[in-house]
Amino acid sequence: MAFRDWRERKRWLRPGGRIVATFFCALLAFGLERAAAQLADVVLEGLTAAQYLDLGKQYKAAGWPEQARDALTRSIKADPEGVGKKAAIYLRAYIPRYRVPDVAVQMNVRGYNQLARGDQAGAVRTFQDCIAQFPDFEWPYGNLGSVYVEQGRTREAKDILQKAVTINPSYVNGWLHLATARLKDGDMNGAIEAARMAQQIDPDNPLAKLILGPQT
Repeated sequence: MAFRDWRERKRWLRPGGRIVATFFCALLAFGLERAAAQLADVVLEGLTAAQYLDLGKQYKAAGWPEQARDALTRSIKADPEGVGKKAAIYLRAYIPRYRVPDVAVQMNVRGYNQLARGDQAGAVRTFQDCIAQFPDFEWPYGNLGSVYVEQGRTREAKDILQKAVTINPSYVNGWLHLATARLKDGDMNGAIEAARMAQQIDPDNPLAKLILGPQT
């Protein structure tokens, strides 16, 4: 049941998103780490609120928080009483609380790439370094905590994940990682508590629903 931010990258190009897919295919030529540093202001103009919401989700899945923040903010402005409400939930629940420097984004993406290559030890070091240098950036805490869970280091996982949700109490993935760590540690009540926190922030989150089960 482990859920990790880096896994979303496997789903970042979806059928039907021709505008978004064409744009991201062009970005691939830069390489993820280089792009994260160079494309902070690149968000397409003239999209609908729904397209900006989808673009924000794609950016988030690619590991680029500030582009995601920009796209989601545009969605909110384009349709504040409709799609923009969904964008506002997503912005609050899945985008970092504070603005993230480019170098921190690069480090976090590097950790993504190391995990994708199967270099778990290297990813752990990268996330630890990112946390040490940028202690207000919650994503590497969540990713590191999820790796610790897979390694069976549940005490360390819970400690690091508690720090993540202290930095950003609206960090849904942090709460879900924490729920997973508590489940693995046999703490069902604690897992339910963490999943409920996630569901309060994003009522439609599927993993929160899965953990909470019929009681939701």
